[in-house]
Amino acid sequence: MADGDSRERDRIADPWGRRTPYGARQAWPVRVDQQLGGDRDGDAVEAERWVPSACVLCSNGCGLDIGVAGGRIVGVRGRAGDRVNHGRLGPKGLYGWQANGAPDRLLRPLVRDGGELVETGWDQAMDRIVERSRALLEAKGGGAFGFYTSGQLLSEEYYTLAVIGKGGLGTPHMDGNTRLCTATAAQALKESFGCDGQPASYTDVDAADTLFLVGHNVAATQTVLWSRMLDRRRGPDPPALVVVDPRATPPAREADLHLAVRGGTNLALLNALQHELFAAGRVDRDWVAAHALGIEELERTVADWPPERAAEVCGVPAAQIREAARVLGEAERLLSTVLQGVYQSNQATAAACQVNNLHLLRGMLGRPGAGVLQMNGQPTAQNTRETGADGDLSGMRNWNNPSHVRELAELWNVEEMAIPHWAPPTHAMQIWRYAEQGSIELLWISATNPAVSLPDLARVREILAREELFVVVQDIFLSETAELADVVLPAATWGEKTGTFTNVDRTVHLSERAVEPPGEARPDLEIFLDYARRMDFRDRAGRPLLPLIDAKRGEVFAARYDAGDPPLHRWGPAALAPEELLARAREIEKTPLAAGDWSLESRSYLEKAGIEVPPRESGLHAVSALQICRLGMAADPVPPERVNPVYVRVPDAEISRNA
Repeated sequence: MADGDSRERDRIADPWGRRTPYGARQAWPVRVDQQLGGDRDGDAVEAERWVPSACVLCSNGCGLDIGVAGGRIVGVRGRAGDRVNHGRLGPKGLYGWQANGAPDRLLRPLVRDGGELVETGWDQAMDRIVERSRALLEAKGGGAFGFYTSGQLLSEEYYTLAVIGKGGLGTPHMDGNTRLCTATAAQALKESFGCDGQPASYTDVDAADTLFLVGHNVAATQTVLWSRMLDRRRGPDPPALVVVDPRATPPAREADLHLAVRGGTNLALLNALQHELFAAGRVDRDWVAAHALGIEELERTVADWPPERAAEVCGVPAAQIREAARVLGEAERLLSTVLQGVYQSNQATAAACQVNNLHLLRGMLGRPGAGVLQMNGQPTAQNTRETGADGDLSGMRNWNNPSHVRELAELWNVEEMAIPHWAPPTHAMQIWRYAEQGSIELLWISATNPAVSLPDLARVREILAREELFVVVQDIFLSETAELADVVLPAATWGEKTGTFTNVDRTVHLSERAVEPPGEARPDLEIFLDYARRMDFRDRAGRPLLPLIDAKRGEVFAARYDAGDPPLHRWGPAALAPEELLARAREIEKTPLAAGDWSLESRSYLEKAGIEVPPRESGLHAVSALQICRLGMAADPVPPERVNPVYVRVPDAEISRNA
């Protein structure tokens, strides 16, 4: 363990830190990286307390703790026990927290009056948005609304936005900048495996005997993942490394075999590699017959791509192609990663699918060391897709699958036709086209700066400045986009709000609030919920579409833990008031459960464990302790990873079916 590695080395010049070699199927050694800042006079500051969180500055999603002193963030340290990073942090994680204390943070809402943005209160800003929203909804319908988001929010925020847009307003115009970044990853996973979920884990690095990086400069984009790969390469029984990249990147220089492909020709190279797998008899036909379809068509396609033909197209010598095919064909545990060198190139989805196909042909899925990671760039890009804050429907449901639409309508208790599914969802650039043409008249932009990041900037800025387009921007800074908005809402950022996010290998981290947002800034979730409440979105039964349950009106139930072997869980009315229950929950955080303690567990967890739970028709509904806190019953949030839903009996008028 190399404690304090970041304090001993220049982690900008050396972003990967000290090596900690390890061998195949061994645990990656712990190395805790830490970075603490100084006070306003430049003197060193020690943290008074550490708050569990995770880094949201790249798709690796490293576990960390936030150091707090004097009510502000003063540093971070990697979490030794986290499965993703084992204590390590990259440069973004080590230094990115400094933006929280930037002097130019947005502190109050702004509205445009007389052509200028002026400060105002939250009620006045939200009233202006709601007034325009109601007028448009009545006159034009949901199609007049567009939502353009990012890969920077948290799961709960994305999901709430999806319910508002697709269940409340009924607009198909919801997407984000992730469309221009990693939409290829989502499409390739759907086409190959039927679902947008990664079939691999970072722990596969520990067991793999071959690493295949295709268009992925992991040393720059996911520095901690590259550290893991380097540590395996420096240990006993190192994995072979094959890299496809036109440039001599650090992974290319480290590689046993660097395939310096000509830009835009990935597909030709991948076709030739599979041609050689078929020719050498290195296809696991029994595995394919049991798990995949279409091998005959694929074999016919790649038969036309011998290495000599591919070499003419991609610029990689035929001998290198054959050698790479041999290495990949002889691998017993193959892990592949894919990123922008594929996604931002010619025939991107086809090339990404061919990497997936290579794993299908070799049966390199579903066991330690064998899998493929279609990487993301932004930290919560996976969540936009999981929650339906892009073109998908919530829960990775397919807009073109009637049973998926029906299921979602039942969960939200809305009419099926209220959920937009009559045509393909509107992709990001089409949203801007509709705003330009005038069919979208309200555009809500959250956590992104398209006036700087989109192509054809002059056109984008002209669209944002159109008098007919009402623009809402939700951000932490007065960005170039915010300067063109009609209403600007100051948002809380990482470390100032609580929520979860999913990294590339589907690890879900909890990021807890460590400090209060500056000024009047609010968490994005609270902003969306406030909008939903003011718009008064209702389900078919007339109940709130996005309810906040007032536990003070109801009768709290909890599961009781009884001693025994096996222990028994029984249901009954809690003898504790909600405030006392929360106090007891804080004690549970610190001590193991004992006989008679109240264990707060989710219905789904208990049902899977075969434990009796209150029947749904009993009128008992799940509500998280965190929600109870947000209703003002406690000043500090209860960490929801330790305190999961309790059950509350409330009048029917106070609760929705999806609670």
